[in-house]
Amino acid sequence: MILSSFASQASNTKILVVDVDKKPLANIVVFAEPEIKSTAAKSALSVPYAAIMDQVNRQFSPHILVVNKNTNIDFPNSDRIKHHVYSFSPAKTFEIQLYREKEL
Repeated sequence: MILSSFASQASNTKILVVDVDKKPLANIVVFAEPEIKSTAAKSALSVPYAAIMDQVNRQFSPHILVVNKNTNIDFPNSDRIKHHVYSFSPAKTFEIQLYREKEL
């Protein structure tokens, strides 16, 4: 269930995602795109950017990373231990064996 309140011009939007008991859910991503009519605006939105999913103090940083299809993602390692980064998702499989990007 999604509860929302929209300002008169939709410039401020608050969205709360709740469970069946109406309790707020954590770690939820809501993705909204404007309805775009111009071809130039559509192509500007489809340009991939480089996203970063780092490892800091044995945790992902950011905790959640939302990216569009075909976005390049860098996996730096900013803590003192080596990490094994992998995805076995049918959407994109990869495996980066134990590594430490930066020498500390």
